[in-house]
Amino acid sequence: DGFRKEENDLVGATMKLYYAAFNRKNFDQIKGFWLPDDNVELILPGFTKVRGFDAVEKVIQRLINRESKPFGAIEANVVSIKTIGFVAVVTTIETIKMGSAFRVTKRKKGQLRPLPTKTATKKVIATTILRKYNKQWRIMTHHVGKFNTSAFTEDAKQFTNVATNAAARSD
Repeated sequence: DGFRKEENDLVGATMKLYYAAFNRKNFDQIKGFWLPDDNVELILPGFTKVRGFDAVEKVIQRLINRESKPFGAIEANVVSIKTIGFVAVVTTIETIKMGSAFRVTKRKKGQLRPLPTKTATKKVIATTILRKYNKQWRIMTHHVGKFNTSAFTEDAKQFTNVATNAAARSD
């Protein structure tokens, strides 16, 4: 129906703005997308699960400021958005680009040039659960995991349907 499509569009716009803020490394904007709650969760490959707004804030700050393996950009491809009432589930394929764009430069004969470095691109799947809070969609859980095949996209859609149905039953 029209209401659900409008909410899906708002959720999609929220996610687009979230990734844009992340790519700009704008910490204040990034934390504004999170629900200010002790139960928010961030789960990333290579990290332990983090719970609570303050703890999530610290991990994000570390990620955007780290010098080893700096993020170049995250290209987000939203696979699915489902909303039910005040809850939304978004499945996204993230292409994380790391590389020399954010590396230090050095002088050679009076000119600056990038240091030689390897670049890497990694694909991961992200499931984000959002809640409508003060008329805005805010992130409650962001779970990123690795996957190895593009066939996983269809599985992601099915997982989103299962998660959405579970959220509907909990209302």
